[in-house]
Amino acid sequence: MKKSKLVVLRGFGRKGKTHTLNLLIEKLLRIGAVLDSKSPLIDLSKDRTVVLRLGEKKIGITTLGDNGTVLKTAFENKKLFSANCDLYVCASHTKGSSAEYCKTHFENILWQDKWGVSETGKTIASLEILQDKVNDIQALVLRDTILSWL
Repeated sequence: MKKSKLVVLRGFGRKGKTHTLNLLIEKLLRIGAVLDSKSPLIDLSKDRTVVLRLGEKKIGITTLGDNGTVLKTAFENKKLFSANCDLYVCASHTKGSSAEYCKTHFENILWQDKWGVSETGKTIASLEILQDKVNDIQALVLRDTILSWL
């Protein structure tokens, strides 16, 4: 049976999807979401799978998404599906097995492309600072999207 709602942050590898989704988790916690008691609190710089409660709603988030196998692990083996969340969030590559997993397991999918920064003539340090700001803004947009879709 397909689950109803999924927000997917999609993009090429090593573009900051995990970092942005961890920022999203932080932002949801700041507005009153709480970690489900079964979800371990892990270093925000690492991949993780959590269930958050925001009021009466449950949000399942995994930063995993490199391929369909890791998504299956997050949703099925780490029991996100059994948590019966109102909405799920994950990362995915733009095509391939992770995108196919999303399409076959969810009915309503909002695909959000990962925002990136590139510019010639800029130093690497300045690009990294700008990308950090972009990640933070995109996490805010994702938070507001989730709040409007719950």
